[in-house]
Amino acid sequence: MLFDHITNLMDAEEHQRYAERINHEPFTDQEMAALRTTKAAVLERFPDLDRKMGWAGDLPGLRKRTFEELEVIAGIDHLRPYYTWASHEVHPYPKGVRLNQSGLDGDLRKLAGRTNAGLADPAQGALIALNQVTASMLTVPGVASPSRIVASRAATALLDEACEEFARIERELADERTLTVW
Repeated sequence: MLFDHITNLMDAEEHQRYAERINHEPFTDQEMAALRTTKAAVLERFPDLDRKMGWAGDLPGLRKRTFEELEVIAGIDHLRPYYTWASHEVHPYPKGVRLNQSGLDGDLRKLAGRTNAGLADPAQGALIALNQVTASMLTVPGVASPSRIVASRAATALLDEACEEFARIERELADERTLTVW
């Protein structure tokens, strides 16, 4: 959570560089000084926090401090293809442009904006990841309690219902108008 103070200063410095060009008020000298003071206090406690992926600390097996290494340590690196596939629409790769098409009755068109078609897989992936993080935080040794375990199980039941609902809606959209998503 203290890493947030590091990014606050980074964001503010970036804002300062472009404030005039984007016609926004820059932060005052006092505001910037307060952010720098807070960052310095955080770095006194955690000196490596401003390094790349510094928030991950010195986990065993973390050498390059990449997100892929964190996935391996967490044992979820097998889910990387889902992340990569979902990233094509977000990052400016040619594949994202090619994939951002849909159509009715086989007549493909380039999408000009958002669509709810094809939402099931990324929505389910996001919900599963959120549930995994939440369950980890609720059941960590030293803070786990019967009520936290019940809460974790309840969240998992809601996750299952939500994932089923996303899949149902996706099928309904496809059946409704013979929608094709590529």
